[in-house]
Parts: sequence; structure tokens; C-alpha cells
Amino acid sequence: MSSTIAEKKSNIWLYVIPLLLVSVFIRKALSDAVVSLSAIFFIVYVIKYKRVDFLSVPWLRAALLFFAYGVITSFFSPFPQAALTQALIFIRWPLFAAMLYFIAFNNEKNIEVFEKAAVVFLLFIMFDTLLQMIHGTDIFGRTLQEEYHRPTGPFVKLVAGVYSLKVFFFAFVGCYFIFKNKSKAFEVILTAIYALVAVFILSTGERVVFLLMLMGLVLWLGALVYKNPATLRYILPILAISVGGLAVLLSFSSVSVLSRAGSFVDLLNNFPESTYGRIFHAATEVWKTQPITGVGMRMYSETCEILALPDVLNWCNRHPHNIYLEVLAQAGVIGMMLFLYMLFCFFKPLLQKKIWQQDYLLAMVLFTSVLVIFWPIASSMSIFANNYAGPVWLTIAWALSRARFLQLSVDYPKPQLVRDSQ
Repeated sequence: MSSTIAEKKSNIWLYVIPLLLVSVFIRKALSDAVVSLSAIFFIVYVIKYKRVDFLSVPWLRAALLFFAYGVITSFFSPFPQAALTQALIFIRWPLFAAMLYFIAFNNEKNIEVFEKAAVVFLLFIMFDTLLQMIHGTDIFGRTLQEEYHRPTGPFVKLVAGVYSLKVFFFAFVGCYFIFKNKSKAFEVILTAIYALVAVFILSTGERVVFLLMLMGLVLWLGALVYKNPATLRYILPILAISVGGLAVLLSFSSVSVLSRAGSFVDLLNNFPESTYGRIFHAATEVWKTQPITGVGMRMYSETCEILALPDVLNWCNRHPHNIYLEVLAQAGVIGMMLFLYMLFCFFKPLLQKKIWQQDYLLAMVLFTSVLVIFWPIASSMSIFANNYAGPVWLTIAWALSRARFLQLSVDYPKPQLVRDSQ
């Protein structure tokens, strides 16, 4: 990359990056403003410094192709004007990620600051949420959500568990480098941290989020045992302590996690008749109206409502609570193929053999951070909504930036200093 003023003054980002992290999570309007301004900043940056080389990045090209497809097919939507508007503003997400990848995360020091800020932010979320669960109110005076009697933490909605999972991977890598350089037992310490956060997420009542966290923990444990089977004897006591910690936490918590676990089992046993089963059925009915090109970006609920089918109308949510059903309904079969190609471009750099050989554990965490977002059978918020898309594209940009520097450390290893013998 050529040297630019923005790159020379990278120290500015040491102050901006922590604010950027928090702003993406705290408020929907603030997140949208930050993302939009970042996209504009990147466009100005490209024009001013003639950085057309950004088009050589496969994942960004794939994202722009998906964007172009959304614009073109909006004219075939039942609501062409609204679909075109939504398709056009989608561009801010990949450009936001591009700004991070090319500018904010253009050196490892900036990424380290981001990860350390994430450690502080995650600790704050956990402290505030636990305070709300035990005391009844958090530091902002917010109480438990009345309908479900679950904690919101420092957020307005019930996203304490979801956002904790998103922030966790940033913070975990921050802890990874902190303890890796200071303790020989860093693997055990990190496993304890992973298990502790998993217990916290379960205590928020987020069942699906906990299962995704548990999947990540299993992958982490698998990587540890594969690398060094002897670590298993240290890991088992940690898991036992985690279960005990969960029991203690629940004794002080007003969140009925166990009753929610029972309802979750009932949901799996009677999925077609469950809320999610009916919502997913509504999504397939919407998709059938225009199976090839889709009904248009973010036009799911509008199309669902005009169908007026007796078994669908009552389940027309703003989105179908599954990323792939949402894409299929709104972009059709062709759009789904482009979306899957975009995912392939996201995962390919994270699965490079060289980076796994260089740092197996770090590569596993980076891979897992993106995998939990796009896990096919999980329910999720809308990937096109700014209160969820912001953290998603932030995670993608961060993981790919980390993978890039891991790849560079393989291709261009730092010279080792050799001390003269005395």
C-alpha cells in the first residue's frame, strides 16, 4: 500500500477506534450515523488518494456485486421505489467494513487498541447487566424488561446477550495477546474466560446466543486438545467450576433461565407449530411469490402482509429471524447464490493453511467469530438492519484484518535479534 496522510496519522485512530466500537453498539441512530459517515469518508479517501486497489479484494468485490444485484432487482419488487431506496443504502455496510480494513485497521497497533477497548466494554456490559439482575436496576436506572423479566444491561432492548457475544471475540483476542505474553498457563486462563462469559450469556436468558457461544467453546477446546492433549486435565476442572458458578449466579438471579430452557426443549420437539416454525413458514410463502429475484431488499414484511394468507398474516414480522431465509425471500435464488459467494470470500482468508500453521488458536477464534454470525440454523436479527448489521460488518472487517496481518507474519517474518555472546 502506498503511504498516505491518513496512514501517516494513524495515531489519530488510537482515540477514534474505541469511540467507534462503542457507538456501533449503543444506539441505533448513532450506529447508522457512524456507519454512514465512515462510508462517505472511505469514498472521499479513495477519490483523494486514487486507491482503486480496494477493488482487488475479493470479499469487497463480492459485497459490491451483491449490492448491484439488489439495486437491479428492486425494479421487479412489489414495492420498487422503497426496495430501490433500501438497496442503495445497503452500500454503506461494505464501505464501512472497507474503511476499517483499509484505514482504521491498517496496522496491528490500531487493532490491539480496538481489542483492549473491547475488553473494557465487555466488562462494563457484564457488570451493568449483573447489577441489573441482582439489584433490580443498572447504573442508568434501567430495570429488567417487564414482559420477559430479562436484563437489558446498558442497552434499551434485550440485546445484552447478543451484543456480548459480538464484543466477546474482540475482547477474547485482546486477552489472548495479553496472557500469551505473560503466562505459560495462558491457554487455561483463556478457557476460564471463555467459560465465564458463556455462563454470563446463559444467565441473560439468550438461549440461541448461548448455544452459539457453546459451539465456539467446543471449537476452542477442540483446538486446544488437538494442539496439546495434556491440557484436557486442566480444562475439565474449569468446566466443572463454570457449572458451579452458573448455579450460584442463578441463585441470585431473577431471570428464570431454567424455565426458558424447558420451553426451548418444547420448541425443538414441536418446531412446526412453534413461533419460529410459523415465522419460517411465512418466509417460505413470501419467497414463493418471486422465487428467482426476490421481493426486494427489506420488503419482506410488506410483501408478507399483502399475501393475506390465514396461516401467514399473523406471523409477518419485520424479518424472518434467519439470515438465509431473509436473503432468499428478499433476493431470490440468484441473490442467495451471490450471498453464498460473498460468504465464501469472507471465509476463504480465514481458512488459509498458512495462518493456521502460524497460530492455530488465533485462527480458530477468528474463524469462529464469523461462523457464529452466519450459522445457518440459528435465529437472528435482520442482517440489513443497522442495529445488527453494524456489529456484523465490524466483526467481518476485524477478523479479516487480523487474518491479513497473520498472513503477513508468515510471508514476511520479523528478523530475530541475535545477542552477542559475552
